[in-house]
Formats: sequence, structure tokens, C-alpha cells
Amino acid sequence: MPNRPSASDSARAASASGVYPIRTAMDLTVHTLARRGRGYRTLVVGVVTLVLLVMTLWLVVGSSRVLAGLSYLVPACSLYFCWDAWVLVQWRRDLFRSWTAAQIEFSALRQGLGMNAALPQRAVNGMLATLPMTSTPAASEIAIAMPTRTAIERTQTTVHAFRNDSLILHWLAHVLMATAISVAVWLYAWQPLLVCGAVLVLPMVRVAMIHARVRALSATLDSIFGQPDFQASSYAEFATSVDWSPIPARVRAKLVSRGCVPSQA
Repeated sequence: MPNRPSASDSARAASASGVYPIRTAMDLTVHTLARRGRGYRTLVVGVVTLVLLVMTLWLVVGSSRVLAGLSYLVPACSLYFCWDAWVLVQWRRDLFRSWTAAQIEFSALRQGLGMNAALPQRAVNGMLATLPMTSTPAASEIAIAMPTRTAIERTQTTVHAFRNDSLILHWLAHVLMATAISVAVWLYAWQPLLVCGAVLVLPMVRVAMIHARVRALSATLDSIFGQPDFQASSYAEFATSVDWSPIPARVRAKLVSRGCVPSQA
């Protein structure tokens, strides 16, 4: 009687054929959807709890100054957006790890998730839109060499990092402003509002972060572009579909001059 293959042997065989990585990628996406859903429900509960707490204190204390605590609703929502963005960063990082190793193809992942009617397709499509896309993904994606995949991954990750930096800085601004307003209302003084002046520093911090990320991206792409199996046409096709709007026009022009960004992007 022939020996039956063990579970580990079956897993290795499935991984070698590409079935297991795709299944894992789909399960990861479903898990991330559930995690984002729990995060949103937590936000709703937190907002309701904060409102009820402030209103209860208002009734107990009898002072309208307590209502200034409602200003923290905005930082709470901003914090949720930062957390949700970080969840997507983790999801893309795990997927890119398999994609750059040519273990999965995003076109197959899109097809598999699209066939699952039980998933909220609007949320799924929103997540998949943050992954690399080409005009002919099924035909061209398999042939993309590893250096090209790495260049695409670094570019896509950097572009999303620009957006995430903006979310974090907006959250900091909201915290500073909510704190200043709350303290000013509670003390009946205008001096705490001077803290809002610190918000003026955040745009300069954002510019410094943008330049640091652009320098890191340019250095990485320069080392990849020189490799013999780098496919410039595949990278250019991907880069044209990227939304480069988070990058200031002046910085984007420097990337165009270095060949990191197509002139028509």
C-alpha cells in the first residue's frame, strides 16, 4: 500500500505550484477586511462613549466648559484613519513579500477575490486599487523580472508612505488644536490657544519627510535600474498608472529627470 503524503509535503507541493501562496494571500485579505471592520466598530463605540461621557459630566457638573471635550472627536477619527492606513501597510507588505519573489500574481488575486460574492466588493476593490496595476495585468505580470518587481514595490510603498505621513501629521495637528481649545475653554483664557501656532511647523516637517523619502527611493531605484534584467518598459507602464499627486510638482520633476517617474505621469 503506497504511503500517503504528509500535510507538510502537501503544503510544500501546493506552495511550489503557486496555489498555497494565492490561498494565503486571499486569506490574508479576508483577515484584513475583518480587522478593518472591527476597527471601524471600535471607532463608533469610542465616539458614542466619548459623547455620552461628556454629556454626563455636563449634567453632573453643570458647566458648559465640559462640552469642550467634544473637540477630541476629530482627533479620535483621525487616529482611526492612521490605524486603518497602518493595517493596509501591513497587508501590502506581506503581499509584496510574496509578489517580489514571484510566488503570487496580483491579477490572480484580483480574480480570486472578485469571484467571492460573500466579500464586500467595494471594500475589496478599494484595497486592491492600492496594489500595482498595468493595462494588461494577466499577460504582462507573470513575465516581470524580480528587479523590476522590487522597483515597483519600492515605488508603490513610497507613494503610500507620503499619504500616511500626511495622515499622521493631520492627527498631530488635530490633537494640538483640540487640546488648546479644551484648555482655553476650561480656563477661560486665550493663552492656551497659542499652542495652535505649533501647527505651522508641521508643513515644514512634511516637506522634510518628503525629501527624505524621495532621496531613499531615488537611491534604491538607481541601484536597480543598472541591473541587466531590469525591464524599463514594465516599470514605466506601472509608474504611469500611479497617482503621484501626493508628491509636490517640484520634487516630482526631479524624479522625472532621474528617470524614476515617466514624464507623462
